[in-house]
Amino acid sequence: MKVTPCQHKSLADIHRAPVVILNTIDIDCSAERLFAIFEDEHAWTVWGSSLEKVVWTSPKPFGVGTTRTVDMAGGITGIEEFVAWKDNEQMAFCFTESSMPNMDAFGEDYQLEKLGDNKVRLHWTAAFWPSNSVATFFFKLLKPVMTWYLGSFLKNLKKLAEGDYQPEEATPQIKEVS
Repeated sequence: MKVTPCQHKSLADIHRAPVVILNTIDIDCSAERLFAIFEDEHAWTVWGSSLEKVVWTSPKPFGVGTTRTVDMAGGITGIEEFVAWKDNEQMAFCFTESSMPNMDAFGEDYQLEKLGDNKVRLHWTAAFWPSNSVATFFFKLLKPVMTWYLGSFLKNLKKLAEGDYQPEEATPQIKEVS
């Protein structure tokens, strides 16, 4: 699928998108462990069942402006830029380019609420900007199914974070500029 530019969106825009899906889950692990899992590119493919490959394309330390490429089921690719990054507290990204059909923009916000020693509440917002009124109608119609489906990702993440999974250090792939 052809990758095309997306509309630029900010962190604030994520919470004002035409279609917003919020899922929340409590996880028995530290915020530091959960962020280590977020930085592990392989972990995303374990808990996010539609993700096939995640590649960080910016050097560490990660922060606002960090980029990565995500390959998803169905041949969809998203080029992401992080619009928020507070270690062990929050990270959010928006697509700068995507091959997702009928989508002008997309973003996600992950906010961690510390509930005490080794327990966090993760608030995950997914934001969609469909490209036309028909796509908007169907996204809104399917919102309950999408909320359930994305919620299943968080159940996988909880299992991963509370289990024996050992996050690996991110290995960014930086392209040489000539």
